[in-house]
Amino acid sequence: MYQQVKFLWQFITKPRSTGAILPSSRFLARKMISWLPFSELNAVAEFGPGTGSFTKHLLRKLSHNTRFLAVELNPDFVKLLSSQFPALSIYHDSVTNIRSICDRENISQLDAIVSGLPWANFPEELQMDILDSMMTVLKNGGRFCTFAYLQGLALPAAKKFRKRLDHYFSTVRTTMPVLLNIPPAVCYHCIR
Repeated sequence: MYQQVKFLWQFITKPRSTGAILPSSRFLARKMISWLPFSELNAVAEFGPGTGSFTKHLLRKLSHNTRFLAVELNPDFVKLLSSQFPALSIYHDSVTNIRSICDRENISQLDAIVSGLPWANFPEELQMDILDSMMTVLKNGGRFCTFAYLQGLALPAAKKFRKRLDHYFSTVRTTMPVLLNIPPAVCYHCIR
């Protein structure tokens, strides 16, 4: 319950960087990561882990040999994540700095990136900056997954973002809606 209250407070005080009123459900988390080839992953990053909704599911599935790091801009979420996952490498930074973060971790390429970022809240320039930065570390054939809320899919910004994914990735698949999430969402599963 504490995490839900903390998340709601962050949404109220920082609505542009916290894109929802509640953390993602376990149903959305499972759908997001269900297609990742866990036995083949050497290095994975999570963008915008928030309160750790996807993080805990990733940690259950990742091999103990897989390098895993998280990048979170919100200092309150960084504190929460650090206490909840003390062994996890958590960077209080912008994901646009992912290349330098990977360099500090001695990671040349990432096999997968899982994103909880509120893309619809970002201006187009920031979206492109993030995607450009991501391409400096995501290997060819690497996987990227993110999500979008169902009610916003018809909006021009959401349509532009979906088209932008086609520009950056060779394959983009949209899942069936996850209705057991507030609000309901679809996942984008992308391969570079």
